[in-house]
Amino acid sequence: MNKTKKQNLPINYSIDKDFKSDKFIKLRMRICHDGINYNNSKFTIENLEEKKDSLANSPILAYMYFDENGDPQFGEHNFEIEKDKVHDGEAKIIYTETPVGVIPETNNFEVVNEDGINYIYADGYIWKKYSNYCEDILNRYDEIRISMEVNILAYSYNTTDNVYDITDFNYAAVTLLNEGIDTGMKNARATIETFSQSVESEKDLSFMMQELNKDLADNKEDFTKGDVKQMDKELIENILKEYKMKIDDISFDITDDMTEETFRSQLETMQANSKGAEDEAKPDDEFKASKIEAPVTMFATVNQKREMIKNAIPKDSSEYDEDKNLVKSVDYWLEDFDDNYVYISIYSYERGNGSSSKMGRFAYSIDETGVVTIDSNYVEVFRSWVTAEEMAALDALKEENSKLKSEVDELNEYKETVEKEKVETAASEIFNDFENELSGVDEFSLLKSEHDGMTAEQISAQCYMLLGKKNKKSTKATKESKTVTFSLNGQAESVDEPWYKELYDKYGK
Repeated sequence: MNKTKKQNLPINYSIDKDFKSDKFIKLRMRICHDGINYNNSKFTIENLEEKKDSLANSPILAYMYFDENGDPQFGEHNFEIEKDKVHDGEAKIIYTETPVGVIPETNNFEVVNEDGINYIYADGYIWKKYSNYCEDILNRYDEIRISMEVNILAYSYNTTDNVYDITDFNYAAVTLLNEGIDTGMKNARATIETFSQSVESEKDLSFMMQELNKDLADNKEDFTKGDVKQMDKELIENILKEYKMKIDDISFDITDDMTEETFRSQLETMQANSKGAEDEAKPDDEFKASKIEAPVTMFATVNQKREMIKNAIPKDSSEYDEDKNLVKSVDYWLEDFDDNYVYISIYSYERGNGSSSKMGRFAYSIDETGVVTIDSNYVEVFRSWVTAEEMAALDALKEENSKLKSEVDELNEYKETVEKEKVETAASEIFNDFENELSGVDEFSLLKSEHDGMTAEQISAQCYMLLGKKNKKSTKATKESKTVTFSLNGQAESVDEPWYKELYDKYGK
């Protein structure tokens, strides 16, 4: 079975220069995609679309600093670890990113397929007044990387592709990144929570949204205000009835921000083009005319589509010597096709080497004008003939394999849980053993709250190291002394070294 390839995440944005505002910069952002990300998480396009409502009112975050040349730059997902000022004995991660903008409810959410990958696009707005040097950075670079933060609610591990299938999540925030930072979508993080914990940030965001709605109204982009009327499902159906059309007849996309006036104009243009094509069509050009009436993926017959693909596959080639004897040849035969691939048999002959045949597939596409383009990348495929009984046996084998895989996944999950519980039990015993000696040591408190992924041996070694460091500090203020005893012959000899001498030598220097 072919494994899904890991896809790049070239996330970026473009500035909408038609948006006129003294307070905001409008960005069109490509924020995430389906498939596998750099951190081995996998999202489906269905989930990305299903959760689009959670994208509304998400903050745009950034950490800014000045480089060695004195130019402002974006940072990354910067954070600091400090002692919790509210809960004694605990550590807290403090994220230093600050809100510089927002993705509003009206954000023109859109799915765009590019090179076989489905990307999510949305509008965001940067607040000029309170984004510090953000405007300078955006104006200096043609492209800035961004990262979509998500709160993961449920997932499962896919052993076939070795990835985590994200089954439930919410969009959380978008972070503007430095050019050198990877753009893969990260696991669930507390960035959005840190933002919401700041009272001043909440006030800023609330005020920002008020100001943004005013500017959106001025630009006629706030479709919930003014004279612009959004279309609902009932209105769309009524308009289609007027034009004696069905939803399947439409060859353009109905977007969330499309107005009734634009929709009617598109329908009239479409009908005019269709009528003109019918007037010009000849009997042998029937398909060419019908192609204008409907999307290019619609064909009058399967044979028409097959003929178009057949005409696009490589042509047969032959080479002869001066006596017109065949030297070599390559013949192509169209076997089958689906929505993504065309399957071709290739017959080759070369004098002295005989003949051979193989079957392969090529990716193909059909553009809006009906032109078929076949990709040059060839992948060999194999075909076998099976009876109904053999097919049933293969299906049963696949089902059994799927069940075994599921059982292995459950066993691995159980094993991981048991091992984690064992480590936690051992860790609790270790922490209890060192509690009296290391109570009040900040690193010890941090270790107790941040030891995920460590083994019991590593935790124990870390505690001994902290104890050695503490003992070293406690002896610095006193004069170093050495206890001696005298033997009967008058020779001085040292007493046995203290039990922590080895730890002191190793960690206390």
